[in-house]
Amino acid sequence: MTRLSMGSLFSRAPEQDPDYAWRRQNEEELTNPLYKFVNLKREGELLTVFVNEGEAGLRRYCKEQLEPCLYNGGHGKRIDKKEFVLWEAHQAAKGCAFVETRSEEDILDDWKEDKFNKLQDHEACWDLYRRGGVGETALHLCFLNNTHDFTKIAHVLLDMYPKLALDYYEGEEYYGESCLHIAIVHDALDSVKLLVEKCGADVNLRATGRFFLPEDQKKLNIMTKALMTTDYKGYAYYGEYPLAFAACFDSHEIYDFLLEKGADPNMPDSFGNTVLHMLVIHNKPSMYKYAMKHPSKPADPYVKNKEDLTPLTLACKIGRPDMFNTILELGSQEFWSYSNFTCSAYPLFSVDSITAQGDTDWKSALMILIDGRSEWTLPMLQGGVIGQLLEEKWKVFGRRTFGLQLLWLVLHLVFLSTAVYLRPDSLELMAGTTASDIARYITEILIVINAVVFLLLEVNEIRMVGFMGLLKNILNVPDKVLFMIGCVCIVLCIPMRFAKLVEAEDWLLGIAIIGSWFYIFFYCRGWTLTGPFVTMIYKMIAGDMARFGIIYCTFIITFAPAFWIMFRDKPTEKFDSEFGSLMTLFQMTLGEFDYPVFNLAEFPALAKLLFVVFMMLVPIMLLNMLIAMMSNTFQEVVDRSEREWRRQKAKIIVSLERSFSKSSLQQFRKDYSIQLRPDSAVHLPVEPGPHGLRALLVIKEEAMSRAKKKSGVVASWKMAMKRVLAKKLQQCSRVIGKHARDKLSLQAQSLQDNKGRKPQDKPNGFSLKNLDVHSHLHDIVEDAVEEQEEREEVEKEKKASGGESLNLQTFNVQVNRNNDDRDAVSCSSTASLIQVESAPEPQTATVTVLENEKKATVEGHINPAFEAEGNATEPKAWNNSQEQ
Repeated sequence: MTRLSMGSLFSRAPEQDPDYAWRRQNEEELTNPLYKFVNLKREGELLTVFVNEGEAGLRRYCKEQLEPCLYNGGHGKRIDKKEFVLWEAHQAAKGCAFVETRSEEDILDDWKEDKFNKLQDHEACWDLYRRGGVGETALHLCFLNNTHDFTKIAHVLLDMYPKLALDYYEGEEYYGESCLHIAIVHDALDSVKLLVEKCGADVNLRATGRFFLPEDQKKLNIMTKALMTTDYKGYAYYGEYPLAFAACFDSHEIYDFLLEKGADPNMPDSFGNTVLHMLVIHNKPSMYKYAMKHPSKPADPYVKNKEDLTPLTLACKIGRPDMFNTILELGSQEFWSYSNFTCSAYPLFSVDSITAQGDTDWKSALMILIDGRSEWTLPMLQGGVIGQLLEEKWKVFGRRTFGLQLLWLVLHLVFLSTAVYLRPDSLELMAGTTASDIARYITEILIVINAVVFLLLEVNEIRMVGFMGLLKNILNVPDKVLFMIGCVCIVLCIPMRFAKLVEAEDWLLGIAIIGSWFYIFFYCRGWTLTGPFVTMIYKMIAGDMARFGIIYCTFIITFAPAFWIMFRDKPTEKFDSEFGSLMTLFQMTLGEFDYPVFNLAEFPALAKLLFVVFMMLVPIMLLNMLIAMMSNTFQEVVDRSEREWRRQKAKIIVSLERSFSKSSLQQFRKDYSIQLRPDSAVHLPVEPGPHGLRALLVIKEEAMSRAKKKSGVVASWKMAMKRVLAKKLQQCSRVIGKHARDKLSLQAQSLQDNKGRKPQDKPNGFSLKNLDVHSHLHDIVEDAVEEQEEREEVEKEKKASGGESLNLQTFNVQVNRNNDDRDAVSCSSTASLIQVESAPEPQTATVTVLENEKKATVEGHINPAFEAEGNATEPKAWNNSQEQ
C-alpha cells in the first residue's frame, strides 16, 4: 500500500499543485546547504567572501567549501538513466510522510518518461544530491541574480571549474535550463562567450521544463496524455534552444555568436517550431527579417511545425497581421517598379488553398483566414495578396461555375415546386393520364435525376477530400448539407412510390422541399445586396438562438411537470400529457393562452401563481433578451457588412473548388499564377508539381516610392549624425569653459591675496574687470555649436565645387566696458575649436579657429606690459587641452 501511494505521489504531485516547484524551492531555502552559498534573495556566503576578501579569498573558499559538492573535484561525471530516476524518486520523497520501500528495480519500472523532458545520458559537475529544490546549482543562482558582483563570482567559478557550464536544471519545472539560457535572457554577451568558448556549454541544449511550455500545455498531465493543439501563448515559451531565446529577446550579437558556434535556426522544438516560428509567436518583425536574411545561416521560412503550419500560416492562426505582411514581402520577388507602383510575385506555397498536386490545403493561409473569427482577418481578405488571389480565382473559375450552379438550382426548385403543386388529392399517384399528371411525371423524373447527379458528385468530392474534409465543409456551408439531405429524401421517395406508402412519401417530400429551398441562401451570400443579411441569419441561429434555446428549454422543462401535476385527471386537453404540457407552455410563450382553464386545476391559486411567474420570466424577460441579442448581432454585421460579405464570397469560392477534379484544379492554379524561377536574393520553397513553383503576380501602389524611401533614410541618417556631432561639440564646449573658469578662478584668488597692490600692478598683468572676457568664452563656443550644421553644408558645397576648405580662420572679439563696470563680449563669427589671446585695456581678444577632430585647445597669452613691484613680468601662457 505504501509503495502504491509513493508511486502515485512520485508521478502526480506536480500536476496536483501548479506551485509545487516554487513552494519546494522556498521551503528548502532554510534547510538545503546549497542556499548558504547563494540564494534568490541575492545573498549568500559567496557574495560575503567576495566583497570582504576579493577574488583570492573567493577562490580559497571555493576550494574548501564548494569543491566537495562537485563530482570528482570539479572534473564532472556521466549521469545515466538509473541515477537520474533514483535521484528524482529521492526528490519526490522529500518532506512526505511516506517512506520509500520500493527497490531500485521497482522504481525504474514505475518511472514514466515525460512527454517533453526527454532523458538522455549527460555529463554533470555538481552532485545531484547536493542541488537545490528544483535541481539547480550555485552557478545557476549566480547568473539568475544578475548583479555585477554575482556575475564576477560566476566567472570565477567557471574559471576554476569549467565543467559547471554543462549543468542544467534537473527538476521537472525548469528541466534543461542552463546558465547559457539565463545569460541570454540577461543579454550578457561576455558571459555567453565565456560559457561557450572556454567552458564548452552546449549551444543546442533544450529548456523543456513545464515553466517553458505554453500555458494550455501546463494544465495537462504531461506524463500520460498526448500533445494537444495549442495556442502557443506562454509567459516563458521561447523555443527551448539558446538560439531561439536570443532571437526572442532581440539579441543580435548573441544570435550571431551562437550561429558561429554551430547553432541551427531550423531545429524544431517539442512543438516543431523553429526560430522563425518563435519570432512570429512573439511578434518580432525586424528580428524575423534579420534571421531570414542572415548572411551565414539564413533560417528557412517554409519549415512546418507539428500542426503543419509554416511561419506564415502560424501568423494567420494566432493573429499577427504585421508578421503576416512582413513574411509575405520577404518571400516576394520584385520584377519592376515605377514611381510608387511595384510589380512583385508572391509564392503560392502555404498561401493558396490549392496545392501543386491539386489537393486542398486545409492549413493554408487562405483557409485559416476564411475560418478565422478575429477582427483582423476581414481586412486581409479584402485587400492585399489574399484579396488579389480571391479575385483571380473568381475570374478563372468562380464566376462561371457560380452562375451555372445557380441556374441549375433554380431549375431544380422550379421542377420540385411544380411536382408538389401538381400532386393529386387521391392516393393513386401513378394512375393519372391528364396533362397535369404527365407534367408531374416529367418534373418528378427531372428532380430525381438532379438529385442523383448531385449525390454522385458529392460522393466523388468526399472521396477526394476525405471524411474530415466533409465535416469542415458542413461547418462552412451548412445550407449545402441541408440540400444534400433533401436530395437523399427525393431518392428515397422512389421506393415509397412503388410501395404505395403515400404518407411516408409526403413526409420525405416535405423535408426535401425545405432542404432544397434553403440551399438558395448559399448563393445569396455571393451578392452584396443579400449577403450581409444571410450572414445575420446564420449568426443569430448559431449564436443568439442557440444560447436562448438552452435557457428557454430549461424554463419549459421546469414548469411543464408542475402544470401537468395540477391538471392531472382534470377535464382539459391543455395539460393532459407531458408533451401536451410542453406545447401549451410554448403557446403561452407566444401569448396564446386560455386563462379560465386555470380554474379547473386542483389548486387554482397555485396554478395562477405559476402562470404569472412563467409569464414574467419567459415572455417578458427572456424574449426581450433574445431581441436585444439579435439587435446587437445585427449592428455588428451592419458595421462590417462589406468585409463580412468578402468572407462569405471567399467561402463560396473555396466551396466551388471542391467540386472539381485534381487535374482541373491544377489547371486553374496554372491559369491564375505564373511560374517563378529561382532567385539568389530570395529563398523560395520547393514545390513538387507538373507546373513548377507558382506565384501570384501583384501590381500594387505604395504610399511612397522607393526613391523617396531611400532619400528619407539618407536624410534620417544625416540628421542622426548631426545630432551626435552637435552633442559632442556641446560636451567639448562645456569642458573648455570649465577649464577656463577654473584657471581664472585660481588667478583671481591669487590677486585677492595681494590686497595692498593696485589693480594695474597685479601679477600676470590681469585686471579683475577683464576676467569676464575669459568667462564668456564658454558662451562663444556654445554659439558655435548652433551654427555647426550650417558650416558643414558650406564646406560640402565648397568641396563639391572644387574649392578648398579653410582650415584656419581668425576673427576679433571686442570687449566693451558697460556702465555697471562689467565687460561685454561681442563676436563676429563662431567656432568650435578656439585659441584666445588677451590684451590690456582697451582690450581686443584675438580668437583663432583650429580645425582639429581630436583636440580642442584654448591658449591665453598674458601681455607683459604691466609691471609688478617695479619688475617686468615675463610673458606667461596657460594651455588646456581636452579630448572631444
